[in-house]
Amino acid sequence: LELGSGYPWYKIYSGKVGSSGTFVSIDYHSEIQSRSKKILYWLNWLMRNKKENQEELITGDVKNLPFENETFNVILAGNLTESSMDQWCEESFRVLKHGGSIAISFYEILGLPLYSIIITGYLKRAGFKNIKWRPGMPGPSGLNWFVSAEK
Repeated sequence: LELGSGYPWYKIYSGKVGSSGTFVSIDYHSEIQSRSKKILYWLNWLMRNKKENQEELITGDVKNLPFENETFNVILAGNLTESSMDQWCEESFRVLKHGGSIAISFYEILGLPLYSIIITGYLKRAGFKNIKWRPGMPGPSGLNWFVSAEK
């Protein structure tokens, strides 16, 4: 599951779901999802992707995910707002399978890991464990950091 998909950077990860998995990407903005679907169509065509039916782009709210408890093995999140962080951390914990993991990618002002410290607190309160943070999540170049945790 990818939260806050925006543009289809997830295409890097969607091929890793295995033969029976589905990669689901959710964003609250229907226009962005519409644009992502067009980009996805051309990426699938260029890559000759035989698994396009294993990718779902959904418009929805990450603070109230439309999935059953313990549905996903992995959650990817990018640059979600701090104002609702407690809610989407709790929702992520709810839909993540026991033993599953979450990775949250974001940019830092001046490369300082201040946001990492804030995210760590929210993840702990939601119930996550084995929380780690470091620079270098794959994606656009820049001062990129990520936090990973397990359920």
